[in-house]
Amino acid sequence: RALMGVEFAGDREDAVRSIHKVEELLAILEELKTPKKGLIRNAIRFFQVPTIGSLNQLRTELQMRYGGQRVWVPTRGSHRLDAMYIPCHSALCAGGDEAVHEEARLLKSGATERSPCFLSGPTLVCCNPNAGYYETMVYQTGWLRFWLNRGINIFLFNYAGYGCST
Repeated sequence: RALMGVEFAGDREDAVRSIHKVEELLAILEELKTPKKGLIRNAIRFFQVPTIGSLNQLRTELQMRYGGQRVWVPTRGSHRLDAMYIPCHSALCAGGDEAVHEEARLLKSGATERSPCFLSGPTLVCCNPNAGYYETMVYQTGWLRFWLNRGINIFLFNYAGYGCST
């Protein structure tokens, strides 16, 4: 069950922290499979441990699925915004049907390595709705794929005071 064989794009320390978070989540899920004695004890367990859908888990999914790189944007007063940069990948930057066929070929072959096109092409800056978190974009795969398939990088961020932004 160890995930240390997974390759991440970006900062190695951030990737290792993310792997440990996923491993913690897997251990929690394994523990939750084992029923405890008493209905109340079982219910209380779900309020005591972090469950699926935490921001750490969603952030890790963005990194693993899309090769996202967590970045910090400095702001006034020594604060910083937590952000995720998702580069389009060379297979996707081609656009059109070639990108779809290339992605299918990579999935069939089991290959996961795609070379990123970091600063080539435009970058879309996504501003969250009120009280939104960039991590929830993992549920918006249609939008992410729409822009990435057209060779457009995506920059997501949390406003000050949301998520890990200060």
